[in-house]
Amino acid sequence: MSAIIQVNKQLASALPASGQSGFGMKSIRAMPLCEFPPPWMSFRILFSSIVFLVFTGCGYDSYESRLQQTRDYYKYFEKVEANLGPKWRDGLGALEIRVPKQFMPIPAPQPLTREDGTIEPLSIDLRQPDYVNLIIPGLLGAWEATFEVPLDDKLNSSTTKNARELRKAYIYAASNYRMFIESPNDVSQFIQSLTDLVGTALGGKVKTEPPEMYPKPGNFTPPASFNVFRYNQKAITQQTSNRRTTVNYTFEIYTPQTGDMKCAIVIALPEGIDSREKINERVSLMLEHVRPAQTPPRQETFSSPTGPTNPASTGFWWKTMRSSRILFRGVGIPFTTIESPPP
Repeated sequence: MSAIIQVNKQLASALPASGQSGFGMKSIRAMPLCEFPPPWMSFRILFSSIVFLVFTGCGYDSYESRLQQTRDYYKYFEKVEANLGPKWRDGLGALEIRVPKQFMPIPAPQPLTREDGTIEPLSIDLRQPDYVNLIIPGLLGAWEATFEVPLDDKLNSSTTKNARELRKAYIYAASNYRMFIESPNDVSQFIQSLTDLVGTALGGKVKTEPPEMYPKPGNFTPPASFNVFRYNQKAITQQTSNRRTTVNYTFEIYTPQTGDMKCAIVIALPEGIDSREKINERVSLMLEHVRPAQTPPRQETFSSPTGPTNPASTGFWWKTMRSSRILFRGVGIPFTTIESPPP
């Protein structure tokens, strides 16, 4: 028992005295469980929090705006892909265009090589209109599509009431690109000559509309201003095996407002195309994707075997008519006559 008491006394003597900490350390002042920072520190914390919230909010709005622009872009891209065909470029680099999906290209004539190796000049270009007496100058490409349209009872008294018929629509692309080499003095007269030729073929005067912008500002493609020329409706008669019918056609010409380089899109549509074909919307989208050349051509551009003798391009300079008959495509009756260029 005395041994236990002795051990306890030794342990008690080893403990720190009051006001001292164990292991030779000074006593630590008791701290309250919660102590507020001084006023100046509170203001700094509050200011930093406000700045953080403000800048974080602005960054979020900017992110949302960019995200919405991305959504809008892909929505526009999907709309274009759903309504227009693939990009088309002529062989000279004069034009790039995307036409409505219903339209298919009309093949260009291929040059024929004679036995002596020379190229035979082409006299007939099936891309040229065969339903009116017209040769489009500087023709680069042509497209056609078939639509079912109603027959006007006033124009077709022999047909049954509410009758419908398949009719073709056409889009033509033309340019003064080759004129810079072949007839440089006529370059500036290209648009005027084209509109006059179309007016003469349709038997009416051209109506010049105010310029139109395609696309509207704020879209995802660079906007371009177009001069617009419209004509009165033209009744086009078509002969089939068992009847002869007439449908009104509308003609429009769109020309981008560019420098000396000029191009023109000629559109011929039968009246009464179903709205489900979205033809008006698709024509607007097409005009958003018209890309004419920006610089005149060089002589080397025309070093191909066809050269400038291809009447697809030289129709602008044909001066007289010769008796080369062209047949109404798909019907088989003589419709009009065109001239070949002089040999």
